[in-house]
Amino acid sequence: ETPRKEEPEIIRYFGERKKIFLIHFRNIVSDRNKFQEVWPDEGVITAPEHAGLKKVEYEHMVVPDHAPGHKDPESGRQAFAFEFGYIKAMIQAVMDKD
Repeated sequence: ETPRKEEPEIIRYFGERKKIFLIHFRNIVSDRNKFQEVWPDEGVITAPEHAGLKKVEYEHMVVPDHAPGHKDPESGRQAFAFEFGYIKAMIQAVMDKD
């Protein structure tokens, strides 16, 4: 299986049991055994996969995990600003869906 196909079932299984307490948000290209972390809007996971968190009434934190960097000394700040903005937009998109 691929992360895109597995993630909704994992969220459903653990979320229904209230066993998810923190989401380290990341995106990847490739598959679970050989992958590269990428910016959240570049990878294989999209908003519909995260809609499962709404279905299981997830109410805890969603935080950035890792983000690609670049040579600019402020790349860490830029990466986290982008990631937090993307997470907020993803939450809004999922909450507005229905």
